[in-house]
Amino acid sequence: MFLADDLVLGGGAPVYEREYSEPAYFKKFKEFNIDSIDLPTNYVEVAKFLVGHQNIASKKWIYEQYDSMVGTANMSSNFPTDAAIVNIKGSNKALAMTVDCNARMVNADPEQGCAMAVAEAARNIVCSGGVPSAITNCLNFGNPYNPEVYWQFVGAIKGMSKACRKFKTPVTGGNVSFYNQSSVNGVEIPVFPTPTIGMLGIVEDKKNITSLAFENSSDLIYLLGESKNDISSSEYLFSYHKIKESSVPDFDLDIELELQEDLYSLIQKI
Repeated sequence: MFLADDLVLGGGAPVYEREYSEPAYFKKFKEFNIDSIDLPTNYVEVAKFLVGHQNIASKKWIYEQYDSMVGTANMSSNFPTDAAIVNIKGSNKALAMTVDCNARMVNADPEQGCAMAVAEAARNIVCSGGVPSAITNCLNFGNPYNPEVYWQFVGAIKGMSKACRKFKTPVTGGNVSFYNQSSVNGVEIPVFPTPTIGMLGIVEDKKNITSLAFENSSDLIYLLGESKNDISSSEYLFSYHKIKESSVPDFDLDIELELQEDLYSLIQKI
């Protein structure tokens, strides 16, 4: 008879406690002060810069080359949603799927950044009318023998763990990819730590599938939660102002969970 540890630990496979240490640059990320950034004098210029930036610009020219109606299971083609909705034929239920990660935020704070990636995935599921169910992952990091890289890895795992426990989304599988780096003038430069989160959710009733598109000219926009004056780790700060060192935006897992629960409850009452 097999026990759980035979499956999880390989029946006595060795467990390594690898050395890791917080990078010296980590403290600099926390020193960023929003008051050091002047307000734009030309908002149109800033807007044009951002919408034309490769990280923000529309990717339609890529994904529209694929026929999204193949198999007739995609329910998001003409009804855009934050998470992809997959039809379950013969059932009133549907699947919601999303993949999320912001590597810049994980680089700024591995634990908080990875927790935010899980929260973003859960938010996309909830905003589409679903309930977060489980995750898989693709963890991409540099050389694990570099103590600073391994510190990023350890922090990301801690962040993923606390967020998955909070949203009750077990990790059903995944993979780890190390040694993602380049050599520049003989110096190893690792990629930004990128723990990509793939999340599955369940839409209990297809009538509750929620689009991100406006449906009527009189539709109103409501802000749920609290808006804070925070541009840390933003594309605006990183690309427009060329400030590469700033911490993650303000984030609280308990508040995030409460917000998502309230949002889901509202969707059920539409």
